[in-house]
Amino acid sequence: MDIGLTSPYAHPHVHRGTERYLHELAAWLASRSHAVEIVTSTRGPSTRAVDEGGVPVSYGHRGPPRGRGSWAIDDIVRTGPPIARRVRSLTADVVQSHHYVDAAAVRLGRLGQPVPYVIWMPGAAPRSLLRGKPWHRRAFQLAVNGAARIHSLSEYAKRVLLEEFGVESDHVPPGVDTRRYEGPKTVDESPMILCTAAAGESRKRVDQLVQAFPKVLADRPTCRLVLATADRAAAERLLGGLDDEARGRAAVRSGLDADELAGLYREAAMTVLPSIREAFGLVVVESLAAGTPVAVTDHGALPELVDEGSTGFLFGPEDPDAVARAIVATLDLADDPATVARCRAAAQRWDWAEVGPTIEGIYGQLVR
Repeated sequence: MDIGLTSPYAHPHVHRGTERYLHELAAWLASRSHAVEIVTSTRGPSTRAVDEGGVPVSYGHRGPPRGRGSWAIDDIVRTGPPIARRVRSLTADVVQSHHYVDAAAVRLGRLGQPVPYVIWMPGAAPRSLLRGKPWHRRAFQLAVNGAARIHSLSEYAKRVLLEEFGVESDHVPPGVDTRRYEGPKTVDESPMILCTAAAGESRKRVDQLVQAFPKVLADRPTCRLVLATADRAAAERLLGGLDDEARGRAAVRSGLDADELAGLYREAAMTVLPSIREAFGLVVVESLAAGTPVAVTDHGALPELVDEGSTGFLFGPEDPDAVARAIVATLDLADDPATVARCRAAAQRWDWAEVGPTIEGIYGQLVR
C-alpha cells in the first residue's frame, strides 16, 4: 500500500510522544514493504528530507501565528494550510493523521481526489478545550465528520471522546519499539527515581513528585531523583524549592536522544508519572520495556497500563503523601529480581509486533 502519515509537527523540530510514535509507525510500515511518506510543517523553508528510519518527509512552511482574540490563528492551526497544500500531490491509498488540524487539512487538500483517512487522537481533551477557539472547533468538526476511522489510544480516551463530543471511536493503542529498551539493568547503591514528564506542563504534576521527594528520602535516604525533560528551566525551578539535602540528591537531564533515554530507563530503579488526563502514557510502556517498574496516578488511562503490585503501584493525584508511599512501595518492588522480567513481559502487548498488524489490517480494510 501507499500510506501517507500527517502530523502538525515531526522530528527533528519537535520530539514528544506523538512525534516519536509517528516516526516509529512510519519505520514499521516501511519495514513491511509499504511505500510511506510523512507530511508535516516547519517554521523554516519548505523542504523534503529523509528521517532516521529512511522514510521521506515533506515539510511545508507554516509561518508565524497571527491575529488576536478568539479568532487568532495560533501555531498549530497554522500547520493546516501547508499540510493541505502538500497532501494534494501525495500518492496514498490511505492516510493516518495525528491531530484534528492535520486531518482537516487532509480532507480539504484532497477535495476532488479524496483519500480515506484515519484520525489517531493523541489526547483525551474535554470539550471546554475548544471553547473560545472557533478555528479549532471548525477543524475538529471537519476532521471528524470526514474520517473513515477514528482511533483512541485507550478505553479512557475512547470514553472521554464519546462523553464530551458524542464521537464514537475504536480503541487502538500505539506501538512501542521495545527492542530499544533491551539490555542489562544497572544496579546502583543509590536507586534512581526517574521522571520523564514535561516539567513545565501543569497537567503533568511534576511539582507533586518534587514535593514528595523529601518524604521518600526520610524512608530511603540513599535514593536520588532525576527529572529528564526538555524544559530544563522549569525543572530547575521546581527543584529550587527543595531543602539543601534533597536538592543535593536531585538532578535534571535534558537534550537526550532516544537511545540515551532508553539507557536512563534501564539505569533507573523506577519511573514516576504523576500526571492526570493521560490518554495513554508512552513513558510507562517505555519504562516497563526496560524492566523498570512504575508509580503512576490512578487517573486517566494510566491504570490500564499497570498491574498493581506486579509492575508498579497507583496513587491518587494532588497528594504528595500518597506519591511518596507509592514510590517507596515501587522501590521495594524494584528490589525483587523477578520484577525486571515481569515488566518486560507486560510491555510486549504494546510492541509493534502486536500492534502493527492491527493498524496495517485497518488500512487494508479501508483500501479494499
